[in-house]
Amino acid sequence: MFSLKEWNFEEYKAAAKEIEDPVDRLDELNATRGYAFIEEMESHRVRIRSEKDLLISQRFHHFLEWVDEEIQSMKVEFADLIKEREKKAWKGHVRLPYPVVWDRDSYNKIEPEVRETGKKREWIDWLLKNLNEGNGKKWTYEQWVLNAVENEDYYLGFAENEYEINSPSMLVGTLEDQFIVFLFNVQKVLSLKDEKKRKRAIDREPIEIERNELEKIILRTMKARKLRGENFNWYQVMRELRNHTEKDQRIVISEIPAPDDSMKEGISLYIDGFTSPIQTLLVSTFKKKLSQLRKITVTPVTGE
Repeated sequence: MFSLKEWNFEEYKAAAKEIEDPVDRLDELNATRGYAFIEEMESHRVRIRSEKDLLISQRFHHFLEWVDEEIQSMKVEFADLIKEREKKAWKGHVRLPYPVVWDRDSYNKIEPEVRETGKKREWIDWLLKNLNEGNGKKWTYEQWVLNAVENEDYYLGFAENEYEINSPSMLVGTLEDQFIVFLFNVQKVLSLKDEKKRKRAIDREPIEIERNELEKIILRTMKARKLRGENFNWYQVMRELRNHTEKDQRIVISEIPAPDDSMKEGISLYIDGFTSPIQTLLVSTFKKKLSQLRKITVTPVTGE
């Protein structure tokens, strides 16, 4: 890899010329230009710059003069090839035939648009085919993929908004083992579905149950108790609710109006700025709800 500190400039120029595909070579130059810019910026972080820092700046300007001339020349000489690559690229891309993902969050955001095109199997195969072993437990994509990512505005939003970095390729530079295993599992499931099967039902999205704030607090409390190996005794769960509220929430155990106009013990949820509770729940109803929530949480490790 080219480095201003090591200054392997001539070696880099010779290596760049060996890249056969002109568009790949152009991406390599563009990406290296960006890396060199970051390296040079690092030398500006200190108030008083050393001779080494000044030398890096001189090298950067020398490299910049050469690489910009090369890039402009190639854009003119290979304009048709560049346009052809853009036509074959994925929607919203100018280089890559498929979008790149690097963790479950990016996969969940990008997968729906691939699924809609009917190319999910090809996409997963392409992702796995272009992986390399990285250092330690990390994986990485082929260098040409990383270089191409630097030319894709598609990933700038991820880099700047979600990760606060300037270089999109840094997003996909390292992938966890766990995510690679996930991709292989997806590939395996898709391969099992390759055989044509008679349609037996109409696909629909899974139903998601919208829970109110008080139910969310109850669930958080139950899950916390399970992690600590504690049971789901209704009284103990109720008393612990106040430990699992959000910053602006407050749980109060007191008598509240019942449907029969009497006053019975209940649970009230208050939020800052309101004098009245936003939600209430009779203790008798709480006991019944607790039985229902046990089924969707976990089976308690001890009896009640």
